[in-house]
Amino acid sequence: MLPEHVEMIKQVWKEDERIEKPILDKQKAEEIEFALKLAIKDDLTINIQYHNGFDFSYIKVKIDSIDPNTRKGDA
Repeated sequence: MLPEHVEMIKQVWKEDERIEKPILDKQKAEEIEFALKLAIKDDLTINIQYHNGFDFSYIKVKIDSIDPNTRKGDA
């Protein structure tokens, strides 16, 4: 096989392993919001799982505050 073909086949296999971004229901979103507020209140470091467009990535952060208008946090 040509190197170009090998790369093309690897790309197809990688796309087959792609994980779709899940849709959160209202109850799960409220659980996450509660956990974030508790982490802020108790000054905890938390593990965040997020979808990176292909798969899930993980990061440890300490959240200082959450903007109620945008619902984004400051780490």
